Amino acid sequence: MNTISLPANIVSRNTRIFIIGLLTAALYALLPIEYSSPFFIIFSGLLLGVFIISVDSPEEFNKIFFLFIAGFLIRVLLALFLYFTLNILQINDGFFIGDGQSYSSNGWRISRLWDLGIVVNKDNFVSEFGSFSGTIGNYDFFNAIIYHFSGYNPVILFFINCLASSLSIIFVYIIANKIFSNEIAWLASAFCAFFPSFILWASQNLKDPLMNLCILSFLYFLIKLRYELKVSFIIFLFLSVISLYYIRILTITPFAIISIAYFFLCCKVRIEIKIVFMILMFALALSLFKDVFSYHFISSSLEDIDTTRRGMAYGNLAYFQNFKISSIGGLLIFIPLGFFAVWFSPFPWQIGSVSQIFVFPEMLIWYIFIPFLCRGIYISLKDKKTDSYIILITLLVFSIFLGVYEGNLGTLYRHKAIIIMLAYIFISRGLNERKGSVAI
Repeated sequence: MNTISLPANIVSRNTRIFIIGLLTAALYALLPIEYSSPFFIIFSGLLLGVFIISVDSPEEFNKIFFLFIAGFLIRVLLALFLYFTLNILQINDGFFIGDGQSYSSNGWRISRLWDLGIVVNKDNFVSEFGSFSGTIGNYDFFNAIIYHFSGYNPVILFFINCLASSLSIIFVYIIANKIFSNEIAWLASAFCAFFPSFILWASQNLKDPLMNLCILSFLYFLIKLRYELKVSFIIFLFLSVISLYYIRILTITPFAIISIAYFFLCCKVRIEIKIVFMILMFALALSLFKDVFSYHFISSSLEDIDTTRRGMAYGNLAYFQNFKISSIGGLLIFIPLGFFAVWFSPFPWQIGSVSQIFVFPEMLIWYIFIPFLCRGIYISLKDKKTDSYIILITLLVFSIFLGVYEGNLGTLYRHKAIIIMLAYIFISRGLNERKGSVAI
């Protein structure tokens, strides 16, 4: 009777894998959940990254996975270093950026109130229980949900954002690869992986990494739907929109504009059908939202925008704080000013804190790369790279949106991270053209 003998090295390797898996499972089971949850996030995050790469770009797996794992590791190590260092020094409960401390404190308080059976919502929390930041939002409740199931450990939120930022590296790669080439995709995603401020913000408890991931996911599935109409793509597209709505509701308006513009510019539908669709959509909007088109509503909306913007325009990083948007004419005058602030601020002489030191070398590099950005956009339009149009539309719409809505250069630079990420796709195209190594 013939027997099958396995090579000793295979048996040995499988044994080691089994032992490592068994020890990991035992460690996870023995540790309290608040200490085991960070390990769960790391392991599940690695599996999720492997799954996304394997499904979309298996032929480029090694390149993408290297950037993903390198970016993830750097972010996790920085998060741990900052948290434990600041804890030892007894500074801000281990939080490097104050906003994250407020989110965490509010979330933990809400979680404890839930444990006591007390109903908490955005309407009654600030007035009845107090808020560490003076306000309350959905991201505070996201913190509460995490703490409710995992117990209190801020590292869990840090690791979630580290993972979200690292997954964004994957999406930048596959989007750039679909538009241009894997060489350009590698360069663009490398910028996203090792950009100092991206690493810093991802290592903190901030909503921006999750929001950026949702935006990139939305753009990815929108591009995919152009080539193949699949139910799974539509589901993930709507999940991205719902997540964006939950994290930052204001982003829904610019994404509605982006989606409509993409439909007219990029979808392979006869122009007559597009015109009819637009007329029907306008008629439906007019019948359902008549007040939106009234002069009173427009004036009130402009006042709300101006009040919000000027409310954020405080401190030494405030910009155009005395400019008042009270009419459509005033808005049109302000748009170029806000657009300029988005693309060229903060200037090096405005750096005034430790966290802003990260910005100084980035802005110098950014100014150097502006000509390559213009070159990359020019080449995309000249070669009629249709999929690049959605990225260009997003850059334009978000530049106007953030320029008008923001009033502080500190928060603006953090919120415009998605613009920087997408811009580096075209910068990489411009840099690659200079080398003359890409065949279109």
